[in-house]
Amino acid sequence: MKIAFPTKGYKGFKEKIFSHFGSAPTFTVVESKSGKVKTIKNEPQPEKEIFPPDILVKNKVDVVIAPDLGEKAIQKFKDYKIKMFKAAPGEKIADLVKKYNNGELKRIKN
Repeated sequence: MKIAFPTKGYKGFKEKIFSHFGSAPTFTVVESKSGKVKTIKNEPQPEKEIFPPDILVKNKVDVVIAPDLGEKAIQKFKDYKIKMFKAAPGEKIADLVKKYNNGELKRIKN
């Protein structure tokens, strides 16, 4: 299972979650079973109808954990059948992975 987080940089598990999903400079993607970490640049291309959810689905993400998601992102993730969970701004990725694995995160439903 691949879990994506909006982030600011390339620090992997030490990275903190970015407060705004769509404008995050990067996405940190964690493979839940292996613990492998990959960082993806957030480079939307509106002229080609490519937005952050499209970037993540291209990278085969199953789950998104973010402090906040806009209505368009929520709809796209629903269309792609990607699960969404809420996180507090500034939380470390490592802590959020543990919370996710322990079932401690609130699911975003809309």
